[in-house]
Amino acid sequence: MKTAELKRMVDVCLLVMLPVLMAEILTGQEFHEWLGTAMAVVLLLHHLLNINWLKNIGKGNYTPLRSLGTVMNLLLFADMSVLIISGIMMSGFVFEWLPVSGGMILSRRLHLFASHWGLILMSLHTGMHWGMVVRLGTKFRKKSESEDGLTWLARGLAAAISIFGIYAFIQQDMPDYLFLKTAFVFWDETKPAAMFFLETLSIMGLFITAGYYGQKQMKGLKGIGMKHKTAKYLTFIIPILVCIGVIFWLMRGNRMSPAGSWEAMPPVEAEENLSQSVNQKQEEKESQTEINDGFVLISGGTFLMGSPKSEAWRGDDEQQHTVTVSDFYMSPYEVAQEDYEALTGNNPSSFEGSKLPVDSISWVDAITYCNLMSEQAGLIPAYQIDGNEIFWNRSADGYRLPTEAEWEYACRAGTTTPFHTEDSISSEECNCGVYNVGVRLVRGAVPEGGVLVSGRSMQKETNAGRVLIAYFSWGGNTRGIAKEIAVQTGADLFEITCVESYSRDYNTVLEEAQRDQNAQARPKLADQVENMEQYDTILLGYPNWWASIPMPVASFLEEYDFKGKTIIPFCSHGGGRFGQSLTVIAKLTPDAMIGEGLAVSYSGGSSLSSDVSTWLEDNKVK
Repeated sequence: MKTAELKRMVDVCLLVMLPVLMAEILTGQEFHEWLGTAMAVVLLLHHLLNINWLKNIGKGNYTPLRSLGTVMNLLLFADMSVLIISGIMMSGFVFEWLPVSGGMILSRRLHLFASHWGLILMSLHTGMHWGMVVRLGTKFRKKSESEDGLTWLARGLAAAISIFGIYAFIQQDMPDYLFLKTAFVFWDETKPAAMFFLETLSIMGLFITAGYYGQKQMKGLKGIGMKHKTAKYLTFIIPILVCIGVIFWLMRGNRMSPAGSWEAMPPVEAEENLSQSVNQKQEEKESQTEINDGFVLISGGTFLMGSPKSEAWRGDDEQQHTVTVSDFYMSPYEVAQEDYEALTGNNPSSFEGSKLPVDSISWVDAITYCNLMSEQAGLIPAYQIDGNEIFWNRSADGYRLPTEAEWEYACRAGTTTPFHTEDSISSEECNCGVYNVGVRLVRGAVPEGGVLVSGRSMQKETNAGRVLIAYFSWGGNTRGIAKEIAVQTGADLFEITCVESYSRDYNTVLEEAQRDQNAQARPKLADQVENMEQYDTILLGYPNWWASIPMPVASFLEEYDFKGKTIIPFCSHGGGRFGQSLTVIAKLTPDAMIGEGLAVSYSGGSSLSSDVSTWLEDNKVK
């Protein structure tokens, strides 16, 4: 086989592998790693076959076209090198035997960044050498054939592919990946695999066309060839400066968490102080033995985080994406009230019992307890509170709250359904009314780098303005609470009722409520609020039905625009408190502020008046 033919085969292999590698969610991680390894081998062969280009890189004149091509090739070489190295760092199959640990977050960001830029750069590189393909095609045509017709047909085809490529570029949100506006690859599960590959190929075609016609235009600039050595040096310095700038940008971005709660970098002084504290405490605990706290090791791995569009109560921010979680230790139980009280000296729980999970504590209370636990065990505290800012030291080995990814990874237990026991849970499997009351702690098993600062204010001020009390009541408990609120506030009352009422039989209504939840039904409401825009705050009441809101409340929330308004929930329950209802309300009204809720057991008893008064005062509602 001739060298030229081997080169073409290698180039074709690279072009075929590239779009398949962009579809890891479709192919699976193991296949993705093996194919990526194969592409690395083919890339090595490609460079060996083109070794003469490297030998002659410092020789001859540098025209604008040659300068651009050299810069492009060097950037592509750097990009592919980053892809290979970051892929090896993250490997869970092919290179898992290597003694590599840590740096997973930075490696994932680098891999995501380099893969999408690699698609663009390789396509441009191919386009700049597309003339060889064109010459190969004309070599086998007879001179008597009309070249004009075929030429214009090819141009029309290139234009069509480019137009669709622009659409696909936007459809796949490529700018977000090219500039790391998102830390994950999102996949529309409703899109057929064939359409994904067609879109990817059209994006490649768009930049191949741009590269081809771009190099044709630059060929006309031969007359301004650059003989001076400075031009050659600039050709090498430019891609080096670009790479250094990208690395610094990515390392800076690595200190930012993809989670919404941790967003901004802390001040330099705070980070330095934390680092000094970590080093000092690390030296102090070198001689300590392994902590024996009963926590369970959760082996890290890669999973599909989020939920399909067909899942009940799915929010727009739950797009499925692949996430890699490092090893961590998790407590098999929630923090018990007796343990919390022993360290903090108080027990604010509404359901008292020394062995029961502690409840009615804030997020700040929870992380304060984590730090107390860490200090007691001789570990490095994970959090530092400085006024309204909270720093999370990701290198610390102390106790902390699980991240959203860690929590979902542990709860899924390798499954893909809403609950690891399929679509719902029953009273035989757990006390489903309270999966959001307790606090469960974790410890990191693999140190991660960086310090994150909370991007949310610790305190929330609300301006009640004009208030509406909107409530749905079946048995009368929620109605009684709503009337007590009206007495204390003088606010307007609106009862949410359905055109077709639920059964008055308790057992029957249980079945109807579960049926509507499973079907995500939206019952038609009998009445509407006049001039909803006049209200600034909505006190929203409902009974806890199957650990969530009744479906008529969902109909109510979707019927109006709550942007800029404050929703303050209150619910009546038989032991389940809010269940998952607060999360559901937040999903249905993403542009509203959610105030502090009030959970009332049944009708509230003799303490209802004082409970309501305290709740209104906390939310600054008069």
